[in-house]
Amino acid sequence: MMRAGLIFLGLFVASHYAWPAEVRFYTINSKQQQRLVGFVMGTSKPGCHGFLAKRRIHRVAQVGFAYCRLFNERDCKPEDIVKVRWKNKEPPTDKLTPGARWFLEGEQGSKIASWECVTQP
Repeated sequence: MMRAGLIFLGLFVASHYAWPAEVRFYTINSKQQQRLVGFVMGTSKPGCHGFLAKRRIHRVAQVGFAYCRLFNERDCKPEDIVKVRWKNKEPPTDKLTPGARWFLEGEQGSKIASWECVTQP
């Protein structure tokens, strides 16, 4: 039986729609309050994108992409990759796989100029 994009398999319900791709960036203030960075273009498209000016980013969340990478300079050059930590505990990596708890180094985060997201690994 199929209704509204869902397949009913007994008690198990599986959707055949994937999450729409999106990357979100968060800053943090001196009171440890996080805030979504708004008005960022290209957050739902794969490829290299940049902020209008460098932004100090504290946390990153992404869904729908195989992975994303952050860069401290424009044009997503490999020598400018910024490492992040999952849940601020795991060893640093340069690939942000889907999830909402990718933290950058530093109490206030790190300055980011561009990012690149990839749909296929």
